[in-house]
Amino acid sequence: MKRKPELSFWQIWNLSFGFLGVQIGYSLQNSNTSSIFESLGADVSHLSYFWLAAPVAGMLIQPIIGMFSDGTWTRFGRRIPYILGGGIISTIALLLMPNCPMLLAFAPLAMGAFILLFMDLSFNVTMQPFRAPVMWNRDGSGLADGSLSGKVDMSMLSPEISVEAQEADDGSILNVYRTFSRLRNTYPALAQGTMEKHPVYNGNNPDAPQIAAWYMVCDAWKMLVVHNFGEKAFILTLTDDLSRPVGLLGSAETKTADGVTRLMLGPLSSAVFEL
Repeated sequence: MKRKPELSFWQIWNLSFGFLGVQIGYSLQNSNTSSIFESLGADVSHLSYFWLAAPVAGMLIQPIIGMFSDGTWTRFGRRIPYILGGGIISTIALLLMPNCPMLLAFAPLAMGAFILLFMDLSFNVTMQPFRAPVMWNRDGSGLADGSLSGKVDMSMLSPEISVEAQEADDGSILNVYRTFSRLRNTYPALAQGTMEKHPVYNGNNPDAPQIAAWYMVCDAWKMLVVHNFGEKAFILTLTDDLSRPVGLLGSAETKTADGVTRLMLGPLSSAVFEL
């Protein structure tokens, strides 16, 4: 498979700088469209209907442009033809919008609505390529350093790109998200509950700054969520009944004696218990 060439810093800068034009276009649209439609005879109470054009256009065009731009490769690049084409068309639409009475004298409001929809479609054609994620490293084999802004431990991510490979890896980011999404859907307290910090292990304990624990409470449901952000295993002393674990990322062991439970949580590990 032929590997596509990488973009230089200035090529990326030029692409990113183009987003300024999209924002200027949206600013002009947001600040002037309502007054233009009023001048064309639109009822003020009905202006919100015209503004449905923006979300509808985004919903329709962005997946299509994303699909086609992923498979496009020209001497101008993958995204530039869409950015440039959408930018030119949206500029024309911005110029035509105030001149609707000259374009269609007997129905200027209908022409304005059509141009607004066309303008939003072209804005989304231009904007979608800017949102294309750059997640993979130079050889395409894994996630680029810093692409997740340090919010996810890189060692837990699968270096494989394919869904099949990530499904086979219990520690892949795909399976991590699936696991915790299942937990949220199964236990209402995790999705809708009130968060209460643990009185001892709450991130402010100088003896355990790497540990964060909290309760999620909703009606009769109560859950305990514990994270070890450190690179070494840690033993927590808890008075909660941890006999019903429902979720684990990493490693954990529990030992109970005399009403006290000791939870040994492995490095970079998380555990969820139903109480």
